[in-house]
Amino acid sequence: MLKLKSIIFFAVSLSFISLVSFADSTPPQLRTYQYWARIPQTSLSCQEEANQLAARFTAATGFAVSEKICRGVVDATYDGVKTPLYSLLISYQAPNQPYMYKAMFGFMDFQREPTSTEGAYATYNDCAADLSAQSANYERETSLKAMAAYCMPSDMGTSYLLEVEGFGSPTHRLYVMNSAFDGTLTREIHNALDSFIAGLNAHVVAHADTHYFYYRDTSLELRQNMFGSFSNPAECAAQLDAISSLYTKAGSKQKIVACLQYGNDMALNGLADGEMLFSFHVNAVYYSFDECMQDRARAIQANTSYREPYGAVCTQDYHRNGGPQYVMDLYQ
Repeated sequence: MLKLKSIIFFAVSLSFISLVSFADSTPPQLRTYQYWARIPQTSLSCQEEANQLAARFTAATGFAVSEKICRGVVDATYDGVKTPLYSLLISYQAPNQPYMYKAMFGFMDFQREPTSTEGAYATYNDCAADLSAQSANYERETSLKAMAAYCMPSDMGTSYLLEVEGFGSPTHRLYVMNSAFDGTLTREIHNALDSFIAGLNAHVVAHADTHYFYYRDTSLELRQNMFGSFSNPAECAAQLDAISSLYTKAGSKQKIVACLQYGNDMALNGLADGEMLFSFHVNAVYYSFDECMQDRARAIQANTSYREPYGAVCTQDYHRNGGPQYVMDLYQ
């Protein structure tokens, strides 16, 4: 009797497992989705571009395209010139919409993520000329297939955005850094900034004045400082080594320290990897640059109640009467 019960239990168990397996093998419900893209007119016909878009999409996502159509050619006016664009639409079935990653070459002040406020290109032609190169950069840096690349006016309407779209999770994303140095950026500083960013495992792919667009797994954490301005260039140059040492003590691996022309003065600028530095004034006024510089070691030693400052900088005080006077800032 016990043996018979065991056989019955085993048979019921097998039936339950079979039912569960059958339920688990039910294919997910598919829904119909669409992807619309508008690209510059090419040497191919509009329908041929729609066919190629469908092929790229299937290769990238694995989803079969059920419909691929050219919705027509539309004329946009950019910089006073009519520009024909292809309007393309594909339909496909999938359990869910695949994630779309868009790299946008636009910026707003100090935002690390690109935005559509201001574009990286002054004219539409400048933007269009860079579409091929940025599509290649997108594919290399993100490991995704570029579906479409196009240019459009920024939100401010005074410049152009370049955008590249693809489907999937990117290995690297596009970020933007504003160097925001006070003073005129020389070619030497631009080259130094390229090397600086590359040294932090990032790849610069475009510039827009003081903005640098780069691909990286995460955005850069940077220390950016304008330490002061000087009517005497020698006073700025005399503190370059001290600023470099200050950043090293703060743990920075990459840094740029430079004196740049800022109107009639020289501005002492610094940029390094890491979080922002904090500064506070020493409660003293100095009547010459040399007097301030000679007091740096004493001032640092006297202000270690919280922790020892990384360094000190002497700057001209333009807000006092009675000739040139100087103040000291300590940095932590």
